[in-house]
Amino acid sequence: MDNFLLTLSGAIRATKTTSNSTVCDTPGIYAVFVRDINKVGTILKEALTSRNTNLLYIGKADSLYTRLICQDLRHESPASFFRGIGAVLGYVPEYESMKNYKRKNNYKFSKEDTVEICRWIDDNLVFDYVLIDDGSSILKKEKDLIREYKPLMNHTHNPEKWKFLIEVREKCRRIAGGG
Repeated sequence: MDNFLLTLSGAIRATKTTSNSTVCDTPGIYAVFVRDINKVGTILKEALTSRNTNLLYIGKADSLYTRLICQDLRHESPASFFRGIGAVLGYVPEYESMKNYKRKNNYKFSKEDTVEICRWIDDNLVFDYVLIDDGSSILKKEKDLIREYKPLMNHTHNPEKWKFLIEVREKCRRIAGGG
């Protein structure tokens, strides 16, 4: 955990990767960072600068490969981080795309927008992770790290929720629901 905490405090050692072979299919906790805050949009840059960090998100996974790569970075299945970063970047789901679904939270972007969001992720984000052997403590470790580091894109357990993220995600839910 010490190496992970060092990474969170600013010494990024992670390299950009979305390669299937570079992420284990084991339980762990991961962090997503902006590579260079000067190369992202004004809204993200200002929010990260005000928090004096380049940390975007902390997550837990039963399978780092499935959660981080397939869901969060590629949106092959529902992922809160992917939806959030897409919304922050200004993408919206198709109108009424979730109208007949009870849960509007799992909105998706068009295939074209998903490709663009993935391209932005590849160009701008890096990540690091640690393996966690004790599955029973993984949730507590994730909560503790979110409470301590207050990542911009984490909503749950974050004492300093980013209001802009809340607003754009709600906008996406309304559009997807047809409202």
